[in-house]
Amino acid sequence: MPPKPQPPRKPSAPPDSLPSRSDALPDDLRRESQRSVPPDSLPDAGEDTSGDEPRGAHPLAPDGGDADHPIHDDDPSEDFTPRDYEEQIDKVADSLRDQAKRAEVEEK
Repeated sequence: MPPKPQPPRKPSAPPDSLPSRSDALPDDLRRESQRSVPPDSLPDAGEDTSGDEPRGAHPLAPDGGDADHPIHDDDPSEDFTPRDYEEQIDKVADSLRDQAKRAEVEEK
């Protein structure tokens, strides 16, 4: 026997516990009149706010207030080159070899 045809389903409304699909507020919660004057905390549209200073804190300088910060280093002759780093590595290697030799002499 063939299965009985199912009657078409009607879409059911979502339960009241779920929010509606619309972002619109119900009419009884909607504000009827908007305030025409903006709050005092906001500047006027034409007001220049570039001179406003932060309140309660101060902005830090890019160098963190340190005069010896690398941001102030404009002399490229003071910068290390790869050769300088190689010389430093060679000096460390030489000192390690000298320490190892001294340790051998002390053991004998």
